[in-house]
Amino acid sequence: MTCIAHNVAAKFGYLTFADVDAIQAVVTEWPDEKPLNIVDLGCGGGAATISCLSARAENIHVWGVEKNQHDSRYASLEVQQLGRRQDFTLHVGDAINPQRNPASVDFLIVDVSDKNLEEIIKAWLPRLEKENGRIWIGSVTEGSVVEKAVENLVKAGKIKGGSVGNGWVGGHGSGRRKATPKPRTGGIMPSSSEEEEPPSEPSATSSDAEPESDTTEAQGDGSA
Repeated sequence: MTCIAHNVAAKFGYLTFADVDAIQAVVTEWPDEKPLNIVDLGCGGGAATISCLSARAENIHVWGVEKNQHDSRYASLEVQQLGRRQDFTLHVGDAINPQRNPASVDFLIVDVSDKNLEEIIKAWLPRLEKENGRIWIGSVTEGSVVEKAVENLVKAGKIKGGSVGNGWVGGHGSGRRKATPKPRTGGIMPSSSEEEEPPSEPSATSSDAEPESDTTEAQGDGSA
């Protein structure tokens, strides 16, 4: 059954219906009594943001980050039409350097095809809630920059999870290297049975520095 989020996804063509369903599944599983803070990196036309807001009526806030000012206006407009302006904040700027953002993130949505994607994700991981924080990464297609970034992060133990359609869903890793097969379509990859003992040399570590704050901000009110 289609919903408003499916319609927005079809309009802009960035997300598939399976992507929308995977994002909404994370949102609906979050306890109603707990506030849900979401960061949507590369929010574009707002399909992922609308997927979240249409799946939860209250106790939710989405911070959208989009470097393309023209595209960011579509996200604002879709949120306004949904009647949820109070639950959305838009930042126009680079994904790794938004001017303002929540110090703690429960659900990190990443739909950015960038050669620096691995570093972008590493910069945000320290903000992702350690125990129950979730991450969705879009467009994990074979041979893509996104697939390579996910492979590297999984092998380094920074994240764990698996493929769902063309996306990837998971959370914080164990911090240990893993002999994990590359992400594949259809189902969740094993994340615990394939752990190996850490190698003799020091394992790779990510940069835990907070993203700098030097970009401009636009409120999500649909204004130019």
